[in-house]
Amino acid sequence: MKKTLILFIVLFAMKARGQTSTSNTSFTNYNFYFIEPLSALDFFNGPCLRLGSEFPLNYKYSLSITLGVYFEKGDLLKKELKRYYQNDEKERQFISIGYEYINHVHYVNDVYERIDSVSGAVPLNNMSVSYSVGKHINDFYFKYGYDILWKHHWLFEFYTGLGVRFKDANKSITDSVQSKLYHFNESMIEYYSFHTGHFVQPIALLGIKVGKLFALKKSSIANKRN
Repeated sequence: MKKTLILFIVLFAMKARGQTSTSNTSFTNYNFYFIEPLSALDFFNGPCLRLGSEFPLNYKYSLSITLGVYFEKGDLLKKELKRYYQNDEKERQFISIGYEYINHVHYVNDVYERIDSVSGAVPLNNMSVSYSVGKHINDFYFKYGYDILWKHHWLFEFYTGLGVRFKDANKSITDSVQSKLYHFNESMIEYYSFHTGHFVQPIALLGIKVGKLFALKKSSIANKRN
């Protein structure tokens, strides 16, 4: 996947150099290249670099592809079919269906807990445990989004959505050790994220894409409105 991401960046650079930006603000005359900045700030599940591109199929539909590399270890691939039902010169709205595959190894630091008769569970900070959780995830989702065009070429996409997740997870320590850890037992989020096995789970999506529009060499798509 890392080689694929490098190839994607090279192709993006070549395409950006070969195209000329224009003040024409019709969305269907452009390819959209973007990043997802919030994924690089996810220090709980593991920060990830996500780059993608969206290609218009016609006036109403487009195809979006996203590649990602985790700073720890792992990668992802996301494909999305989008349908625009409001599309003017400065903003547009859409609904979409998508699929995302994630292969990710997350490294966890925790400490053992001790049961105190007064305070209950307390952390033993001098008894730390480090372990890894490997995840293979398949997500299917539905999204609603809103795009805003800024200064003709920059695009901001805000989205939310719901979906279902199929997850297989395994860890490098035994269940008996993990059951004695403080944060794993005290935090519902950590318990949910680092529990291992096979799961089918609902998911909620919320995010932003930031990128730039590059003009197509031929604007024939704009002529397919009818």
